[in-house]
Amino acid sequence: MTTPADAITDLLNKTPPVTRFYAGVAFITSLTSLVFQIINPYLLIWHKSFMMRMPPQLWRLFTPFFLTGAGFAILFDTYMIWQYGSELESLHFASSGDFLYYLLFNGVIIILLNTFLLGGMVFGPVMAVALSYSWGQRNRGKPLKFFFVQIKAQWLPFCIIAIAALQAPSSSLVLMTGIISAHAYEFLTVLWPKFGGGTNLLPTPNWLKWSFEGGPGTRSASAGGQRNYGTAFDSRAQNAPAPRQSQGMFTGGARTTGSNTGYSATAAWRNRGTGHRLGSE
Repeated sequence: MTTPADAITDLLNKTPPVTRFYAGVAFITSLTSLVFQIINPYLLIWHKSFMMRMPPQLWRLFTPFFLTGAGFAILFDTYMIWQYGSELESLHFASSGDFLYYLLFNGVIIILLNTFLLGGMVFGPVMAVALSYSWGQRNRGKPLKFFFVQIKAQWLPFCIIAIAALQAPSSSLVLMTGIISAHAYEFLTVLWPKFGGGTNLLPTPNWLKWSFEGGPGTRSASAGGQRNYGTAFDSRAQNAPAPRQSQGMFTGGARTTGSNTGYSATAAWRNRGTGHRLGSE
């Protein structure tokens, strides 16, 4: 008989390493700071003034991405990171190194936009939106249940931001930076090479590939390489195999992520907090 501990262990083993680390640390960090208040969340948020102190508080370049929204949003934001991060890392990136590079690029763009334009300070929900955008672009046309209507996968992040705008317009603008960063990555790595006649303007450094999959040209790093948590393939290559069905977090049966018979995207965003900008209540 499978115990809850066995089920959790099996889930962790099937989750690719970068997503497992990111979702796990985000959940623990948000829980200890926002619920149990073991860590003061003020020590984790972002603002450029912290970089101008001596010595600069460099950890804040990373910690805002491990903070989610408060309350039930801790579960929902973590689930979004896990759900879409797992699919992207397992199915749509050639290696975990490529996926980590994707996250780092998104992080840089999100910080720059919020530093000079919007003033956002918590970026876990923003990265969740970025992941949903990239997932939607790679699953264009897939039906997705959102509240009482059925939408296409590519519209998911825009619907999420629209719901957030009803609660707090300023928070929706911060979430929009996730779409901008993810689209910038898509343009530099997919759209420009495919439609602009250029080359990939954002190649993953070889050392990052080596650190996860053994480097370019190895069986595990190449398209179709076997990994413990899935089969990698380049979704942009010709004759690429169709994505496999992924396991849901709260259901035992296999299903297609985002389909109208499985996970409802609404559940992850129904009880989101309003979000805050610097200087707001």
